[in-house]
Amino acid sequence: KIMSLDEKSRWIWTDDWTSQDKHDPRLVYFRKKVKLQDPQFGELKISADSRYKLFINNQLVEVGPRKGDHQVWYLDKVNIQKYICPGENIFAVAVLRYPLEQEKGNYSVFRTE
Repeated sequence: KIMSLDEKSRWIWTDDWTSQDKHDPRLVYFRKKVKLQDPQFGELKISADSRYKLFINNQLVEVGPRKGDHQVWYLDKVNIQKYICPGENIFAVAVLRYPLEQEKGNYSVFRTE
């Protein structure tokens, strides 16, 4: 799915980010424990500035997002039903953010300012 401006989600990032960090590659980890009574849903929507790996309950679930550009940004829809269970679930995402300078990062994947 191509991400639109009217999506009801929001971007998250680390609190210790500074403007100098945009010049260096950085790997950032996010983790959230979620208690589910009766998990009826099975879809998660995710994207990232450069690249991500999604883990649920210590299992690699998805790697993305698809390659985009300045006009096209992809939002991945992931079926997570087989990875979640009643009770506590751990969602973790490793995000690789490429730097602005081409010589410091992999530019087969576009990144934003």
